[in-house]
Amino acid sequence: MEQVLGDNPFFGAAQMGRFVVRLSDLALTKADDSFLGVFGVSREESIGSDVRNLLDAGALTKIIEAARNTAATARVALDVDRRDGRRVPLEVLACIDDTLEGEVLRCFALLLTQNHEELQHRVLGHLVPRPA
Repeated sequence: MEQVLGDNPFFGAAQMGRFVVRLSDLALTKADDSFLGVFGVSREESIGSDVRNLLDAGALTKIIEAARNTAATARVALDVDRRDGRRVPLEVLACIDDTLEGEVLRCFALLLTQNHEELQHRVLGHLVPRPA
């Protein structure tokens, strides 16, 4: 039986979302449900609000500096706090883009869970080293 991408448990072990931040005022201008789900917040309370309500200032600074200091897409590993108090690992791919409305930070965010790491090791075996 042919297995499609969406049915593969390896790809289902991680959650990926997208978000865009206007750098002039740090407003979250776009975010998909997957990104908002990482933090356990709704679209209504998040879009247009200060992104520092989701990402602490240190994490945001780290993402912006990495994006400014690379000619390609920056990759940043973070630990972020969810609304429920859990701390979770998040990997962000980011770039800064000039638009008619000014600079924006465009990001993909991948929520990495322990289940994801265990599944990677099971599926890929020796190709992926176990976390220390």
